[in-house]
Amino acid sequence: MKALAFVLLSGILIVQPAFAVSVGQIDTFEDGTALNWQKGSLIDPSFDTINQATGGPNGLNDHYLSSISHGGGGEFNAGKRQILFNTSQWTGNYLSAGISAIKMDLQSFDDLNFSNDLAIRIAVRGASGTRYGSGTAFNLAVDGQWHSFTFDLSDLVLISGTDSLADVLSSVDTLRILSAANGPTWQGDTIESFLGVDNISAVPLPAAAWLFISAFISLVGFRKTNNLQRVLFQK
Repeated sequence: MKALAFVLLSGILIVQPAFAVSVGQIDTFEDGTALNWQKGSLIDPSFDTINQATGGPNGLNDHYLSSISHGGGGEFNAGKRQILFNTSQWTGNYLSAGISAIKMDLQSFDDLNFSNDLAIRIAVRGASGTRYGSGTAFNLAVDGQWHSFTFDLSDLVLISGTDSLADVLSSVDTLRILSAANGPTWQGDTIESFLGVDNISAVPLPAAAWLFISAFISLVGFRKTNNLQRVLFQK
């Protein structure tokens, strides 16, 4: 929590853009749309995101978002990888919004006789192009069950670029959900899979961390300090 608090302070003191993302927001997909989640360039539109009208974590008539990846070829065919991304309501300044994690419900279906387990991670890209991804994956088995998992933003590690995590979380322009078995990546695995996602939510920073931040801000009067950059993510 201390490490994430320092990242939050850095974002508040250094970068202050307007943000769309807000703490507590949740994508339930009950409106019947994909809520701006997409897959990119597809050769076959049947592999795009689909709002399913029933079968979510709450069962009958509970909507969720599904995504199929076929694992086939094609260098620019997004359908071969299990990747979802959002460039709308999940962009902005996560630090000023007080977001510490992203929580979601996940299921790997066997409806199409796919048997590959998924290694689900999140990844973010900042305004200047630097990318970070989850150091820890959630191993999602093909078991026909919904599972809830929380991706802690302090677990994000550098994929490419030179910006600090604080800078990226202060200016997120893309959030991705993807399967990547071999570590953090922006592209993910080429894999056959049928993924369900629901209740994607922005988890607030713990109250104790906000008390610490408020006391610090009062002390320094919002003055920028180089020490904050040096202590980012110290454990």
